[in-house]
Amino acid sequence: MRPEDNAAYMAASALAFPGMLLGYYVPALGAILLGCLLLAVLARHLGSRGGAGVGQALRPFVAFGQWLARKDDHSWVRRAPFIGLVAGWLMHWIIDGLMATGRS
Repeated sequence: MRPEDNAAYMAASALAFPGMLLGYYVPALGAILLGCLLLAVLARHLGSRGGAGVGQALRPFVAFGQWLARKDDHSWVRRAPFIGLVAGWLMHWIIDGLMATGRS
């Protein structure tokens, strides 16, 4: 790892941790935000092919998807809260599954 990347990785870790906690303790909110994130990715890839009405409704999601997909030195810092959110949501789902089967 390059020394100049240390600050970006520390910032990404610091942003991923609250996202993970949010995804773990409020899984419904995590699922809703994950759905919005998937809609943003889908809207970014569809572009304007979805028609005029769909284009207007998806405009915020297209802008959000483009912001997340932009390649620069801070792309992982922007994506870190969402990666943490998905990780926390998956941890909650796995732990609940293990608790339901009686394994711990």
